[in-house]
This record gives sequence, structure tokens and C-alpha cells, in this order.
Amino acid sequence: MELAELAGLMTARLSGKVALGGTLKFDLGSGGSLFVDGTGAGNTVTANRSDGANTTISMAAGDFDDLIHGRLNPTLAFMEGKMRIDGDMNLVVKLGQLSL
Repeated sequence: MELAELAGLMTARLSGKVALGGTLKFDLGSGGSLFVDGTGAGNTVTANRSDGANTTISMAAGDFDDLIHGRLNPTLAFMEGKMRIDGDMNLVVKLGQLSL
């Protein structure tokens, strides 16, 4: 799935949900990145935004595609080393609670 499609899917899932209270970046290596800004009244998703984030989740684009489509369990991905998290873990927990 293309990065723009993934950004659209994330935007739809986060629409109307409570703001994360911080910024989170999915670094997908050569596949690009997705930036979630939850510092305002809601959450916005931008593809390939170069700003720093409170939390960065690094993983392969294919693994992220599996994650977002429910084919990869986030806890298992982390335990297997398919996902690395750097920064505020609370934002990751909040994101998980929003049913991403």
C-alpha cells in the first residue's frame, strides 16, 4: 500500500478521537514516514514530515502495512524486534487505545 493511502487510513481511524497530547512519527525506512500530530484539538497525519517527534516508531513499511491491517500484533512486533520505539511510551499506549 502506498504511503498516501496509509496516511489516509490513519487519518480516518483517528478522526473524531481524542488528541494524543503529543507527536508520534512512524519511520518506515526507505518507505517514508508518517507523522501524527496530536498536540491540538485532534490528530492530524502527514506523510514525510521531517519534524522531530516526542516518540518515533521505526519499522519496515511492509510490517507497518501488516500492523495497520490487523495482520501483525503490535506487542508481538515489538517483542520480535520488528518495531523499535524511541521516546514517550505513553503516546504509544494512547495510540493503541484509539484502536489503530
